Amino acid sequence: MMEKMITFLAVFALVLALAPATGAFAADNTYQWAGAASALAETTNTVWTDGLNWSNITTSTYNDGYPDGVGDVAWFYLTANDEPNINIADDITLGSWTNSGGSSYPVGSVAGAGSITFDNGANDSFLTWRGTRNYYGNSTFYNDIIMTGDFHWEWRSQRTKYMNSTITGTGDFYVWISCSDQNSVTIGGSASTASNTYSGNTYITMNENYGGPPKLILDKDGAVNGDVTVTTENEVDSKVVITEDGTEDRIPDTSSLYLNSYSAGTEHTIIELYAGVDETVAGLYFDGAAQLPGIWGGTGSNPIPDYINDNFFTGTGVLRVVIPPPDGAVLIIK
Repeated sequence: MMEKMITFLAVFALVLALAPATGAFAADNTYQWAGAASALAETTNTVWTDGLNWSNITTSTYNDGYPDGVGDVAWFYLTANDEPNINIADDITLGSWTNSGGSSYPVGSVAGAGSITFDNGANDSFLTWRGTRNYYGNSTFYNDIIMTGDFHWEWRSQRTKYMNSTITGTGDFYVWISCSDQNSVTIGGSASTASNTYSGNTYITMNENYGGPPKLILDKDGAVNGDVTVTTENEVDSKVVITEDGTEDRIPDTSSLYLNSYSAGTEHTIIELYAGVDETVAGLYFDGAAQLPGIWGGTGSNPIPDYINDNFFTGTGVLRVVIPPPDGAVLIIK
């Protein structure tokens, strides 16, 4: 047991040393997932509140509680055949959740009746769900999330991922996605929950990984809130897909949509509008430049848009912009 704990501490110290400053945690306690009875081969539903699943890195003890407190960090460093499907049946509080390690595997799915309040004191909270291995299968996060400040959800893996949570509370919502178009991230999906109602703005950063352009799918009513900024982070077009059934609204009508290209504007943030989509936003900006009100879309959009822009739009749906930009601030990019 002592050798196992020394290993936990050594690996954790290495991860912290390599972590970026923006991901620093203000932890009261840091717990590493050990797997049921430290079997490290747990693929069935596994209970969060079972102390046997955790090692407390802060106190250097095993089976000493579980992460549930302001500033607490839940840390998953997973290896082959260790992709637990976590069951959170009771409400808990976390500072941050991290799945780290250059060659670690992703958590399977997270479900249960409990909600997660993210409270990291004066610091931002992070839910970092990464895994550089395993091309196959899906990962889904079902538990509701309550924000108490700015909240960062980071996804990086070769799995298809679904965010079925209902996200409420206060603060800005930051989404960082690193995947290919074959392994997309979806807010919503077949088990869509109630609209997200967090009070702040939404910042989405798209990062190409695993040989293809990243793709985020907005697939439930109220998927995002506030003004929505989408940025392409490297030399490949990224794509945000909007799906609707004619009665739902992915982006609030009062929100402005900011689409930012990579570097000199050679790679773009593309909005794909599914057939029948008629999405309304207050304002539209390309690389910081305000655009005219009216109907926008790409070649093939129906109805025929007032403004066709194939750099930023694809699909057969349309985007309606309702509020004129300030005088002298209009630039239409063809």
